Amino acid sequence: MALTLLPLTGDTYVIPSASNVGLWVSDGRATLIDSGNDEDAGRQILKLITERGWTLDLIVNTHSNADHI
Repeated sequence: MALTLLPLTGDTYVIPSASNVGLWVSDGRATLIDSGNDEDAGRQILKLITERGWTLDLIVNTHSNADHI
C-alpha cells in the first residue's frame, strides 16, 4: 500500500497507515513520531521525506511495540 503525507497544521503532518506516523518539519529537518510497522513502510516514509528535500533528523517512538520498527 502506498503511503501518503497529509498536512495537519503548519509544519505538522500525518502519514495514515495501520500504524499512523506523525511528522514535524523545521528548517528542512524532519522529526518522525513513530516509525511505521515494517521495512517497506520505513522505506516509503523516508522517500516521502527526502523527495521534499527534507532531512530525517530524529525518530521518536512513543512506545516499544511490534508496530514500531
